[in-house]
Amino acid sequence: MAVTIKDIAAYCNVSRGTVDRVLHNSGRVSPATRQLVERAIRDLNYHPNPSGKSLAARKKHFTIGVMLCSVGIEFFDEVIRGLYAAQREYSEFNITIQMETVKGYSEDWQMQTIDRLDGSINLLILNPINTPKIAERLNRLIDSGTPVITLNNDVEGCRRFCFVGTDYQRSGATACGMASLIAGEDAVVGIAVGSMQILGHNDRIRGFWNNARLRYPNFQIEGVFLTADDDETAFRVTTEFLKEHPNLNCLYIASSGGTSGICNAVHAMNRSPVIIASDRTPAVIEGMEDGTIQATICQQPFSQGYRAFYQAMIRLIHGIRPATDTILTSTEIRIAENLNWNLSEY
Repeated sequence: MAVTIKDIAAYCNVSRGTVDRVLHNSGRVSPATRQLVERAIRDLNYHPNPSGKSLAARKKHFTIGVMLCSVGIEFFDEVIRGLYAAQREYSEFNITIQMETVKGYSEDWQMQTIDRLDGSINLLILNPINTPKIAERLNRLIDSGTPVITLNNDVEGCRRFCFVGTDYQRSGATACGMASLIAGEDAVVGIAVGSMQILGHNDRIRGFWNNARLRYPNFQIEGVFLTADDDETAFRVTTEFLKEHPNLNCLYIASSGGTSGICNAVHAMNRSPVIIASDRTPAVIEGMEDGTIQATICQQPFSQGYRAFYQAMIRLIHGIRPATDTILTSTEIRIAENLNWNLSEY
């Protein structure tokens, strides 16, 4: 016999309303009670009736807030395309996307935007800045009944519904391996990254550094410089870094924003380091086609956007949690010879 909400309530000695609030992440439930009910759901192998829920959901309207630090970063064009593609595919469920975007990484903007959206959305998808203040604000939003999905970047200490993105440490380790193959095991390396407040940027650097220490002890990593994922900033700081390190023969671009600025600085300084980039953006494609960039490590941005919306949809419509709260897209190596191969977007 199928397990019911009534069975879960009796097992936990709580009301059916409490179980329903846990299942739908709505209303206030103490963390201890939530853990008790969620453990019972797993132990008793409870599954909601999705067909009944979806029929009822067709009569409702849902709003998903989407917050992205994406202005000026070409990578996010594909993430956004994936979000809207999934919305069109599941248009029968009347889910609206309220898109909020900003240039740069502003904790204040994220805090103010969460405050503004609170109470007007049914679920929030965002690529968060990784600070305790953002994590605490998101947890308060979750406690008030609004589920959160982190997209492309995660945030430490947040009780989010799930994370949809890539394995950044694997991406960094892969970039390190490519650098050794092309620049050699005695490479002198500089690492460019957008912001140290973004968890994925930190994890890429960590993956590169750890793999170098483990497998390529003769690598000389000269340091990390910040581009703010902005081409003007990237040109300036790359020029300064190249002047300070005349023996540098390899650059790892650990975030795709600012790629044009980095390549332009390399040309202006008449240098030709091996460059391992991130993602398959128009700027990266241009750099690979003219020989400035030798390889790039990709992460399927369209799929990330699509899967984030899909997870939001099944949460809102069916009340179903994914089998894992970490949903990762593939790590792909692209070089000139396979740059334009059309691999699956999904």
